[in-house]
Amino acid sequence: MANTTNTASVPTIGATVATSAPAPWWNHVTRTDFGAKLEPIGDHVLIGAGQYGIENYRYFNADVGTPAAIYMAYVDLATDVPGVMAKLKSDLESESSDLIIPHIGLAMNRWQAKYHYEDKVAAGAYDAQIRQFTDGLVALNRPAYVRIGFEFNASWNGYESSAYVKAYKRIADAIRNRKLNNVALVWNYSPADPKDYWPWYPGDEYVDWWGINLFYVADFTSNTSQWFMRDSMQHRKPVMIGEASPSPINIAGAGIVPWYSWYAPFFGFISHYPNIKQFNYININWGSYPEWPTWGDARIGTNPQIASSVGIQLADPFFLHRESAGSLLSKLHRY
Repeated sequence: MANTTNTASVPTIGATVATSAPAPWWNHVTRTDFGAKLEPIGDHVLIGAGQYGIENYRYFNADVGTPAAIYMAYVDLATDVPGVMAKLKSDLESESSDLIIPHIGLAMNRWQAKYHYEDKVAAGAYDAQIRQFTDGLVALNRPAYVRIGFEFNASWNGYESSAYVKAYKRIADAIRNRKLNNVALVWNYSPADPKDYWPWYPGDEYVDWWGINLFYVADFTSNTSQWFMRDSMQHRKPVMIGEASPSPINIAGAGIVPWYSWYAPFFGFISHYPNIKQFNYININWGSYPEWPTWGDARIGTNPQIASSVGIQLADPFFLHRESAGSLLSKLHRY
């Protein structure tokens, strides 16, 4: 991979990985505080959950006993942007009197790589839809994280790097020109397709957070993941685990085994890297969707032992949960 140092200097993960459940997660590395927009102040990590509807967020909260502060949502610029944003606003307002912060994956493709249109976004053909999206952000009247063209490097999305960078900047400029100072911009990588990420980088001035998605156990220790984590530290950017789920593993009824095979390494990854300040868990049955027929059931509630063990980890005050607006916002850097 270009623009990286010798891999011998890359730290390994191991000592921080839990060997049993349900011991509390006490031995995390103290978090680095970069002062980035909507970054937790000090030694904290935000909890997020979703996707595909507010019900998955609710199920996660009920199963682990600690309501997530972040709700995952998705918008495709080629669809009904006003309708999707209005539905998001309605879901957030109906769910709780506490502050729930949306984390929005903004796509520039439909049916994944079968139709990607980042070049058209870059050329201005989707300016009206971008305006509708920023209108929706204004209407939400709350902080938000936006992952622009998430999994930018992934072959299944099809984004070409030069057009992607131009499109990302166009969307970022539109958000900033609306004076949406409570919206954090996230640049999101997938180590499952281990390309050199630098050709897709829009520059530090356009990025508030770096993001990484973790599905496979190999993602926790791959060279690309470790390079990405190290480089994000060098660029002084907090990291969001934008999407995480043991998708290849069917946890339903599997007892404690998935704890050792996926969840302990996952919490070990969080514990090991001081620049991780947020994670988002996808709490769905992947196999019920036609796109992922060979993937498993990742709903925590289908496995009481996993639900109990994860709940114990998340009860640690190291993790930030859903709270009243004043309480939660007092724990985040704001601009």
